[in-house]
Amino acid sequence: MRGLFVGKRSSLKKQYRQIIRRTHLCYFIGRIECDLDGQILAALFRDLMDGVLQEHESVITTVGSGILLSKHVDLEKEYLERLTDDDPLDLCNRSYHRVYYGDEQYVNPDTFSKDKYIPGADDWQKTRNAILRRLNLDSNRALALRGLDLITFRRFCETRCIPKLGDEEKRILRYCVKNIGHLHQKKKELIQLVHSKLMILLEQQAR
Repeated sequence: MRGLFVGKRSSLKKQYRQIIRRTHLCYFIGRIECDLDGQILAALFRDLMDGVLQEHESVITTVGSGILLSKHVDLEKEYLERLTDDDPLDLCNRSYHRVYYGDEQYVNPDTFSKDKYIPGADDWQKTRNAILRRLNLDSNRALALRGLDLITFRRFCETRCIPKLGDEEKRILRYCVKNIGHLHQKKKELIQLVHSKLMILLEQQAR
């Protein structure tokens, strides 16, 4: 498996194509429902975090999202912690969301890691609406991504603007941790911590 992530890249165009292929490969691996996919992603994630493999942030972000759908709670915590301190993966995660949901037109993989602080900008409406829709769901997939959605929402508030929220949006954000009692204890605690930090930020802005 590791052999897919190494090798010479003869041109910038070829490099972009290889990044796209590896990103797509990791995306599909993360969505195969079997024990093996979790083992593969965990091994890739560990190598990427330890620097054994040097990869574009978009590949790491895709592996990270796959980890969220697996049962590797400790790795999930490690990944989410990287999204909260202006880490390159934090920048990439925000760019990835804006591209994926259509707030920004995707041109090439380099776009993924070019998101910056833009105080006061409200250029993440589609991403915001998509996150809120998922926060309002209690499916297994939605709950698996709850920590990521809450952190991503908070980081956009911190780097762009805190949007004016309607009553329904406030309700969704307030109660999106209501039905997580059946989750693994570590995952539940992680989600509750992330949620509390977001709510504190929103409450401070409302004063």
